[in-house]
Amino acid sequence: MYIPRFFALACLLASLCSGSPLFSQPLSDFPLDDTPGIVDLEPDSSHVLACAYASLTVDITVTDARVFDLQFSFDPARLQIQSITPGSEPTLNVLPPLISGSSLTLDAFFHPNFTGTTNLVTISYYVNPVLADDTTTVYFEFGQGYSGTADVPEPIVFSGDSAVIYIEGTPPLPPNELLISPLAYPAHDDSILLRWHPVYYDFDGDTVVNPLYVVYREDVINDQGVYDSVFSTPDTFYYDDFLIFSFDPGDTGSVNVATFKVHARKTQP
Repeated sequence: MYIPRFFALACLLASLCSGSPLFSQPLSDFPLDDTPGIVDLEPDSSHVLACAYASLTVDITVTDARVFDLQFSFDPARLQIQSITPGSEPTLNVLPPLISGSSLTLDAFFHPNFTGTTNLVTISYYVNPVLADDTTTVYFEFGQGYSGTADVPEPIVFSGDSAVIYIEGTPPLPPNELLISPLAYPAHDDSILLRWHPVYYDFDGDTVVNPLYVVYREDVINDQGVYDSVFSTPDTFYYDDFLIFSFDPGDTGSVNVATFKVHARKTQP
């Protein structure tokens, strides 16, 4: 037989607070006037970048609330929940969350009972990579709980909304005309200057605002085929003074010691 987590928690609270089990009397002995509860996901809609971190908050409005649990659903192919941070209301106690597949369950109780609106938790998540713009939604599915006392509990009937998350996944166009120039200063240290044209659009033709440029370098001599990220900058140039190859005395000719490439990254959805 399935026993909801909030049911077990209610029994525990009843034992702690009154010394008797919550359901020591038949439920028919209790008045069953439902108490409303409201669950509010904020923001209602948001724009986020793929491969980035973001968060949303869960606020609740209750009357004389004592113990409850809430269930939410999300798409784990799009979002990875990183952490659940309880709100600051001093009477609020949030148990460790239960995350299973596409379901998130939050169990909590107030001691003493609480009336009003408060932040329940902040949900921090990571947005998985996507190949194009996408949309996903975090849904409030259902909630259950009790207000009142252990001896005279009143069911809470929760209603709630959803949070729509618009994922900006279309990558920016690559920078044009990557130019590499040797520098005379400092003298004879193999320093180079990389320059490129700014990127204004992504592959969908949408405007890219204040992109970040990531410089990758391949050490052809020691680690061919591997491009390491060596620098990121909002500028359209990069100065490199990493000496990765030295000629022995008497050597002549030319050697390809490094290959560079630059990728643009969005900083705003």
